[in-house]
Amino acid sequence: MRPKGSPEVLEWRRKRAIELLEAGKNPSEVAEFLGVDRNTVYRWRRKYRRGGLEDLAAKPIPGRPPRLSPE
Repeated sequence: MRPKGSPEVLEWRRKRAIELLEAGKNPSEVAEFLGVDRNTVYRWRRKYRRGGLEDLAAKPIPGRPPRLSPE
């Protein structure tokens, strides 16, 4: 299932999880606070340890941009 929210909101959630982990919260507490699965928090922590905050940044959405105007 695809996560809900804009890329910026999802990025904020990942970075907030790391802040909470570094403040001493355990992954289960962080998961409950952010409303995600505990395994998701573990995955974010692995990505952070591997590549830092850059690995948690929102990625551009691939594909062709929409042709319809927002009108």
